[in-house]
Amino acid sequence: MKCFVLMFLFLLTTKLLLAQSMTTMGTDFWVCFLSNENTYSTYSDATHKIFVSSPNNCSVTIENPLSGWSQVSQVVANSVTTITIPTNHSWNTSSETVMNKGFHISSTDSVSVYVSTSGVNTYDVTNSIPTASLRDEYMILSYPSDRWGSEFAVVSTVDSTWVDVYLASATRNGVPSGDTLSFMMPVAGQVYQVITPQVGDFTGSYVKSRDCKPIAVFQGDVCLYVPQWSNGMTCDHAFEQAIPTAYWGREFVVPHFSTTHSDYVRVTSLYDSCIIYRNGQYSTTLNSGETYNFQVPISGTPNVVTASLPVSVNVFFASVGGSGTGDPSMLTVIPMEQTVHNITFATYNTQYTSNHKVNIVLKTSDVSLFQLDGVSHTSDFLVVPSDGTYSYAKLSVSSGVHTMNMSASGEGFLAYAFGMGSHESYAYSVGSRLKSLENTLFVDGRAVIIDDTIDVCVGASMTFSIFHRAELGNIFWDIDGANYTGDTVVHTFTTTGFRNVRAYLSSNTSSCFTEDDTLGVVLNIHGSDTIDIDTVVCQNPFVWYGDSVTTAGTYSHLLENQQGCDSLLRLNVDFETIPTTDIDTQVCNNPFNWYENSITEPGQYTHTIVTQQGCDSILRINVDFMAIPSTDVYYEGCDSIDVNGVVYRDDTRIADTVQTAEGCDSIVNLIYTIYPSYKRNVQLDLNEGDTVYWIDGGRYWSNEQHPNVVYRTVHGCDSIITLQLNIIPHAAPPPQDSSAIWIPSAFTPDEETNSLFKIESKDMVEMHVTIFTRWGLFVTEFDGLTEDWDGTYNGTKCKQDVYVYLVEYHTKTMPAIAQKRIGTVMLLR
Repeated sequence: MKCFVLMFLFLLTTKLLLAQSMTTMGTDFWVCFLSNENTYSTYSDATHKIFVSSPNNCSVTIENPLSGWSQVSQVVANSVTTITIPTNHSWNTSSETVMNKGFHISSTDSVSVYVSTSGVNTYDVTNSIPTASLRDEYMILSYPSDRWGSEFAVVSTVDSTWVDVYLASATRNGVPSGDTLSFMMPVAGQVYQVITPQVGDFTGSYVKSRDCKPIAVFQGDVCLYVPQWSNGMTCDHAFEQAIPTAYWGREFVVPHFSTTHSDYVRVTSLYDSCIIYRNGQYSTTLNSGETYNFQVPISGTPNVVTASLPVSVNVFFASVGGSGTGDPSMLTVIPMEQTVHNITFATYNTQYTSNHKVNIVLKTSDVSLFQLDGVSHTSDFLVVPSDGTYSYAKLSVSSGVHTMNMSASGEGFLAYAFGMGSHESYAYSVGSRLKSLENTLFVDGRAVIIDDTIDVCVGASMTFSIFHRAELGNIFWDIDGANYTGDTVVHTFTTTGFRNVRAYLSSNTSSCFTEDDTLGVVLNIHGSDTIDIDTVVCQNPFVWYGDSVTTAGTYSHLLENQQGCDSLLRLNVDFETIPTTDIDTQVCNNPFNWYENSITEPGQYTHTIVTQQGCDSILRINVDFMAIPSTDVYYEGCDSIDVNGVVYRDDTRIADTVQTAEGCDSIVNLIYTIYPSYKRNVQLDLNEGDTVYWIDGGRYWSNEQHPNVVYRTVHGCDSIITLQLNIIPHAAPPPQDSSAIWIPSAFTPDEETNSLFKIESKDMVEMHVTIFTRWGLFVTEFDGLTEDWDGTYNGTKCKQDVYVYLVEYHTKTMPAIAQKRIGTVMLLR
């Protein structure tokens, strides 16, 4: 553990140092200029320029070490120094020939370097990558050309540099697509440029130097038509420095640029089986070198592109016609994994372009931490519609030097400068971090976005593995506090909640380029759910998840919850019978109207109605016409009934003749039924000093205590049961009874066994049982020797609950002594 902690601290410290130093600002650079339309035309005003800006005063030297041209310039802090390069020292005019046209830039302090090439209405700019961040592997990105050709160039930074290129398109000098083009540049600063025929696209071409020698690669199109030359639009030069594949990423926010024409976006995969998502939706799966294209309309908003493996995303501005504003330009979109916290950059006026803008993308939570030229722009940011995690702003800026910064508590930002003029445009990233993103974390075989949160089910045994191209020394894992080593580890999560997974990678010192890395994700461990549904249906059979249900009962189905975990869905089904209701009626009016039907003859008539559960119910009426119908009206009461001021205390029947609302004579029989209320005393012998718990929940021990419990009889009459205690002194203990009685503590009326509350006994001569609710309400009473309780009240099923019983009995052994048992029984359904 001590060794692991020391290694972790070393990796963390190294990671922080790299994150601070490896950006597009530096003190040493190698650049070159690509061919553009002026190479093949009579235009004579082509211009090559290098722009240098810095937050500090410094000196910069720009030289072509092989032609002898050089210039030393002073850079004033927060200003831009422009160096114009003589085209006879810089212009690469041929294909597949080693040329002495590379430029070396060195400075006494950290600077940002931007390279531009322009002609008549052909202009583009790229930012430059410091020599310390150059690598030996690249993949070319361009746009399919149908007029001037796609191109790239390789600049050697050390002597005797061999380079191998797998070609995705044929070259201008006839090397076919699919072949490998190999060449050697004997001296540092030499350039090898490759151009396709008029129709071609180098996208997907793989460039690799031998012996780990770093090279600078520039890419683009000689003069690009977007979407194509046959549309009759104008062309513009496309020019970008290629980013080493080690810095390619998997999450991108693609800003919206154009205001006059659509943006064209190309996503190119570095590896096979790369899954592409756009705005959270699956788009396609790419193999190495393949490209996914989509178009963003004029009124569009930023798009979020994510990939399972490293990709490069490039934006191409569209061509215009007539006297339009803008023209093609190439921009490499930086992965969100490569954000920076501060950068100094510059924008430049040309003969045709003086309108400059900058697109900024960052985390929504960091909007208030960002400043441009010392000014916050919180109100200018909008949330990206497809992913609220990110926000964006499109701001106008003047020509000159600008600074962007964010406090260290934020996660950083990315920004893109661009401008459009008459048949002219430019676009470039103002800078980024250059951290190796070749290493990929896989969870159960699926590549994940670093620091993303993944939903996992409790009990899952997860496999974590690292994909890497560089030769690694060690991989240390910290998974929820457990430590592992190796490329692949397995860990089981047994509890719910958020769990951290971190892998710490250290490079092998024998690798071409060493850089330590930290990869990690957060797992949200979810549990399983059980959902119960009660339903009453009328259709039989009832289909549930493909199963035919024909009988009432509980049915289970296994399904996934929102987090993808197994959950149990239980359906409790009860079938409603289709009732038929018969109504017998005698009427005097003829015709008799019933549900809008005119009935003129005696007989039986039916009507279908729908129950609350949506089931059909048959209503059947038997009609008979008579002159004097007779109606029985029943009155029931407890102890007495008051009818229109007359009090009845006994059962009686009174007949009277009345006229109905329809004008028919009718005999009304008034039938009065009187039910009595009861007052019952329950006498209980109690040894002196003992206590008894009564059914009202109270505890009693004295002759002076007479608790009453009010209950309701089966006829709804309020009655009272009173406890009267007979305290027996210790000197006269009660006689012993040898009889046995067994009273169950629970029963289940809906089951086949134990369905009755039945008292087992012997030597009994008399037994009376009374049942109350836990609140003291009367439920039922019965002879315990010959009867039992089926769990109903007045024919209705009692709900599941605890009920109180009172058993009063006499035994053969002591027939003269009244004995009692009071307790509770659980009714279960």
